[in-house]
Amino acid sequence: MKICILKSKKYIAITKFIIHKILDEKKIADQKIDNILICINELLANIIGHTTSKYKDGTVSLLLNIGGDRIIFDIMTEDEKIDISNEFKDSAFRKNYSGAGLYIIKNYADEFYYEHKANKNFFKLIFSLL
Repeated sequence: MKICILKSKKYIAITKFIIHKILDEKKIADQKIDNILICINELLANIIGHTTSKYKDGTVSLLLNIGGDRIIFDIMTEDEKIDISNEFKDSAFRKNYSGAGLYIIKNYADEFYYEHKANKNFFKLIFSLL
């Protein structure tokens, strides 16, 4: 399933509602759904909150795949590169509370990937169903 939203925080809640409904229909455990929604909320809030002015009127695309033993979200938005390398260092988080959302994602998602190419940011969240 593909969801596309404008870069406005008011669309995060409806996106989470849609995702919750899909996962609930697929009989995904409530705790897993909660973890996924926390990660989606944090990632979308970061994407939208850190969007450069040049791309503020753009969109965020989410592709949801549920198959086998995992749930995969591929998320893409046009924007400049985000420097998230330091945000994943526990010491940096504890020192200045920077990157709290990414710290949460790192701890709730089973896998998290980021790549920037051709003025696009690509994020992948993977959640195990095992």
